[in-house]
Amino acid sequence: MWLNHGCVPNCEAEILDRRVFFRALRDISPGEELTIDYALFVEARHAAEIRERFRCHCPAPGCRGTMLQKQIAGRREAVG
Repeated sequence: MWLNHGCVPNCEAEILDRRVFFRALRDISPGEELTIDYALFVEARHAAEIRERFRCHCPAPGCRGTMLQKQIAGRREAVG
């Protein structure tokens, strides 16, 4: 019913005819949490207050520490 954020997700969203479907990126074990990369977009600069508000708590090795999409040299880039 719910998908949590993960920096190394096991699912991705796919939009077809205005409907959202979630597709597994790999085999998912019974009872394993379903995760997607939220890659949230925020107009404001990713200052400390914004980063704290959207902090990631996933256990992934290499967790980027935020649910926000990556920003590269002043421009935003979608993750995934």
